[in-house]
Amino acid sequence: MKGRHKTLRDALAAFARLPEAERRPAVEDRGPYNPKLFYADAPPPPGALFVNVFCRPLERDSKGRFRHARKIDLREFGGVGPGEGNGLPGDFSEPQRECLWLKEPEWKSLIPAKATKGQDVPIPAPIRQRIFLFYVFNWFANSGGGYWAPEHLRKGELGLTVEEVTGATVRLRLRGHASFFAEAAVGKSLGGHISGPATSESRQKLPPTYQVAYDVRLEGLLEYDRATKRFTRFDAVALGDYRGMWGVSYKVRPVPVGIAFLLDQRDLPPEGRHAPFALSALHEHYWAPDRWAPRRP
Repeated sequence: MKGRHKTLRDALAAFARLPEAERRPAVEDRGPYNPKLFYADAPPPPGALFVNVFCRPLERDSKGRFRHARKIDLREFGGVGPGEGNGLPGDFSEPQRECLWLKEPEWKSLIPAKATKGQDVPIPAPIRQRIFLFYVFNWFANSGGGYWAPEHLRKGELGLTVEEVTGATVRLRLRGHASFFAEAAVGKSLGGHISGPATSESRQKLPPTYQVAYDVRLEGLLEYDRATKRFTRFDAVALGDYRGMWGVSYKVRPVPVGIAFLLDQRDLPPEGRHAPFALSALHEHYWAPDRWAPRRP
């Protein structure tokens, strides 16, 4: 909108004076929906459970506690930092965001029919692999989304234990550990959806090969309301040291990266939710990642 407006009120008034055709431009017909298109959005399945996921790089404060990182040093291998020509933002005050989707039969499988304190509850392979490959990932390494390939997961353990049972609630403790690693020659892809170094932007002088590694532990609490037969809590955190790609740059000095999981209890219509990046990009692998075979060398 042309013009100089000193206040938001002035800008809104100027907008209101525009012809309706400019204020309400016609939206072109996008054509029929084709779910097979690459990156096609998809509606959530009926009865799905939604868990918001947040990723942040971290640093220690003066008392040794973690806080969100104020800056990331990208000057390794002679590289330049944010704002010096590599095209990366230097503000980490906001997290990267995603959403984990669980089908109704999947989240119901996490509650035993007769829960007892101390009982171990197996997590089905599709859920475990979905969390590891598509959500325990440093989204600051990529632009626009990312995920691991099955061959990157060198070790993955995730389990639930019934911690408390009352007449109203079942509380479960989530614990796990995952280790990821990949290596490739500079100029070659690591696989999955992980960016490679762009030395023309980072200005780094790299060794012949580059790696990505993330060793992370998971801890969390889930609570199930026995009256409503719904989860009312899904709080979890994954924390570990990350080494590897950071946008167009390459880091070998580890950065602590934290990932938080928080139950989304908003009552939104299906059109109010967008499919997770991995679902749009991989389609069938999102719901059955345990059957996504590792690439053979």
